[in-house]
Amino acid sequence: KFLSYFDGLMISDGSLTVPTSASACRYQQTCVCKEWLDEVKLVFAENGIESTISPDNRDGRRPSWNLQTFSYDQFCCQYHRWYKKEKEVPRDIKMDSVFLKNWIYGDGTLIKTSFRLCCDSFSETDVDWLISVFGNRGFVFNRVFMGLSKLGSPKWRISLCKKNGLESFFKYVGDCDVDFFSYKWYKCKNKGD
Repeated sequence: KFLSYFDGLMISDGSLTVPTSASACRYQQTCVCKEWLDEVKLVFAENGIESTISPDNRDGRRPSWNLQTFSYDQFCCQYHRWYKKEKEVPRDIKMDSVFLKNWIYGDGTLIKTSFRLCCDSFSETDVDWLISVFGNRGFVFNRVFMGLSKLGSPKWRISLCKKNGLESFFKYVGDCDVDFFSYKWYKCKNKGD
């Protein structure tokens, strides 16, 4: 279960430092929601991983927070799962509700009756693979081109509209556990409403 939790963080905005011969890897995540990072810190602690949270206002626009763990050897094998030449989606991820909730908290956007997950860090091949995995579960996501990054790489989102299973998707994911992110959740209608 912890691996699904961790993978959900990594597919969104989580990152690992490069391991060296002198030190193991550290996990880091920046977010405007300290409540979520407090929860991540707690889950990490329950799994023997200590971390700190500090203010991170580098962009000067809005207050944000940075979670950073201490260095752990166990993150080195995760680094090699997630990074080849660039960050890649491991093909052994489990797309369960634990994984999906962290992905939504980090990179989900609800726009009226459609929903998008950010995939900016990933190649078109990774994005198409994610779409196929969702498709195998009955959710028809589409790839959306969002322009080029500062480095000239294509940026992608995957999008799910109401007619392609939006309500079923959020029933599968379950309720939002972090109040701050409830605006990212599609409110399923009960029959008779």
